[in-house]
Amino acid sequence: MKKLLVFDMDNVICDLQTVWLRFYNMKYGDNAVKEQILEYDIHNYVKYGHAIYEFINNPEIFRILSPLPHAVEGLRYLMNQGHKIRICSAAADCQIEGKLDWLQFHLPEIRQEDIIFTFDKSIVEGDFLFDDALHNLYSSSCVTPVVFDQPWNRNNKDFVRVYNWLDIIRLVESP
Repeated sequence: MKKLLVFDMDNVICDLQTVWLRFYNMKYGDNAVKEQILEYDIHNYVKYGHAIYEFINNPEIFRILSPLPHAVEGLRYLMNQGHKIRICSAAADCQIEGKLDWLQFHLPEIRQEDIIFTFDKSIVEGDFLFDDALHNLYSSSCVTPVVFDQPWNRNNKDFVRVYNWLDIIRLVESP
């Protein structure tokens, strides 16, 4: 049975945290790493707190992100199997262009109408939502919200958990 799959972009398809922390560490002389971020509010885990957000408002940061292992191939595989793919990403106006450029470069086969930018992911329906942010999963309108494993969500046991893109494919293809 073909499914409607909704994917968060940052930290599910591409690795935002590593680049974001690299920019922050270079400017502020900190040594924060992704594995130390144990809650979604990243400012609580860096030396200069809210200063970290200055980097996220630069669209260039989104253009240079690396895809997570097997993410691009996994999305292509799922599309080739006939599943409908939607990308649903929270984005401020200044971030949209960079995120669209990233998607166009790495996944040009995803249609523009299947890319949704919103801070309220509860408005998007589907069979699965794959996200790293617990607040999006708790408010999800999707049939099965799935947490994509990251250090900031590891203590949560409320959702089905996937650890990588091979897990995503196995879950989607399971009966």
